[in-house]
Amino acid sequence: MTEDSIVYYSPLHPLGITYKYIDIEEIKTGFGDKIFSLMEYERKGSFYYQIKVDGKTITIHVPSPNDDVQRYMEDSYLELEEFDKALVDIGVPKTASDKNYDKCDLDKQYVDRFLRIVGNSKAKEVRYADTNT
Repeated sequence: MTEDSIVYYSPLHPLGITYKYIDIEEIKTGFGDKIFSLMEYERKGSFYYQIKVDGKTITIHVPSPNDDVQRYMEDSYLELEEFDKALVDIGVPKTASDKNYDKCDLDKQYVDRFLRIVGNSKAKEVRYADTNT
């Protein structure tokens, strides 16, 4: 991630595809709700962040190191929080849910960061209170 673009790497695109933030069509973020799933981000309590760009859905659910920015190396998921803020600030539509956040087994500092991302609400936001606890 840079100040105005994201580079998406995949097995089909090992050199990466660069997308400008303004090309991102929508955001969907929350915590997984399935007990069993092959996809890690769908598992109950697993945080995920999805963007739709160029007709594709890209899921970000683990931090990716950015060797160029020291503060990201020292503070996991900060890059994602800043990325979300930048997208919301330019008006990318966002749907978010805090349902199952209490099932996330990461340290409290990361769960708190995920909840800030979910709660970043300048864009359209949908929140569900988890009442099953």
